[in-house]
Amino acid sequence: MRSHSFVAFLAVFIAGAPLARSQSDGEGRISSENMCGILALNCAASAAGAAIDVEALLEKLPLDGRMKSFGDLARAARDAGLHTKAVRYAEGQSPVVHLPCVVRLAPAGHRVGAHFVVIVAAEHGAMRVIDPPAKPIWVTDEEIRKSWDGVALYIARDAASLQALAPTTSSWAYRASALMAIASAAVLLAVAIARRGFQTDPEVVNSAGFKIATISTPVALIILAAVIGAKAAFGLAAAVLLALAAYAVAPSWKRWEESDPPRISTRPAAAVVSIGWIMLFAGLVFTACERPTMARESTVTVDQPSLVVESSESSLKASDDIATGEFKLTNRGATPVKIIDITPNCSCAEVVASARTIPVGGFVKIHVGIRMDGESTRGGRLLVELENAIPQRLTLRLTAQRTPD
Repeated sequence: MRSHSFVAFLAVFIAGAPLARSQSDGEGRISSENMCGILALNCAASAAGAAIDVEALLEKLPLDGRMKSFGDLARAARDAGLHTKAVRYAEGQSPVVHLPCVVRLAPAGHRVGAHFVVIVAAEHGAMRVIDPPAKPIWVTDEEIRKSWDGVALYIARDAASLQALAPTTSSWAYRASALMAIASAAVLLAVAIARRGFQTDPEVVNSAGFKIATISTPVALIILAAVIGAKAAFGLAAAVLLALAAYAVAPSWKRWEESDPPRISTRPAAAVVSIGWIMLFAGLVFTACERPTMARESTVTVDQPSLVVESSESSLKASDDIATGEFKLTNRGATPVKIIDITPNCSCAEVVASARTIPVGGFVKIHVGIRMDGESTRGGRLLVELENAIPQRLTLRLTAQRTPD
């Protein structure tokens, strides 16, 4: 009978690391490294129908003391002839499992650093999880989401199998902006037609209802621009350009409204046209300004910069309640990286970076203040959020010892 117990999952999760670390290095020596990433990739490849020898993976991913990233796993898989795609899911979403995928978990209080496991199946609100070399177990979606960082690395033998994952959603921004332009132009034209239709009837033109309609039109356009601007990076800029264009042609419309030829329609016809355009505008706003469902997931780049904390192991001395230290965060990747935020997951008082952008081969200084807890305390992890890249978890092995007064 299938079990959804998270207790069993944690037992495998916590016990899996020592088992993984006990792998031989091929010369009879027992490695002390964490091999969860290598074993997870080997397991996912096997589930995808392609066998990759662990020894071959060790050649691609040497045990150099550095925690493996999704980028490391993806490059090793591609070197072995497999195809990969990393997909980031929105908060609260579960991964789509029609292919085996490697995910990264980090249950608070159980492990230092991330841990890779493999998801090979999903049904009825549960997922079949393998934490190599342990046996697969069923875990509920809810429990997976508690410790999952939202990124899944899919493994496949051919590229065609990955095409259905996270279809590109960039066209939505263009469609939304085009929609805004069409709807705005339609409403502005409707107002012009209505004003021309009523131009010989001062009683109507000066009525409160007509003035309210005239004022509510730009307000509605501003609301639409705000909605799209919040969802599309350039939506607000497009709204500003549209407003400037409308302002530029306003004098021409004004002259057209006040021209000598007779009205283009009777008052009822003009009213019908105006109501029709406004209804069209409202329909477009409420039915077409939402992102499609599939946009909750998006492809992300895993060949991201590799950030390393230089000399992460150090002893600090503190004569008061805070022990301070300074460390270098080096970019060993092939592209520059921009830091969005650094969040400590330890007893740190604060973490401050001297700069936000790190060039290739460059570094920034990280100032760490550790709050003393008794006579001594130890540091933990830093979650470094990056622009357009997967967040990285870095471990600081710090020991702060209070010095006697």
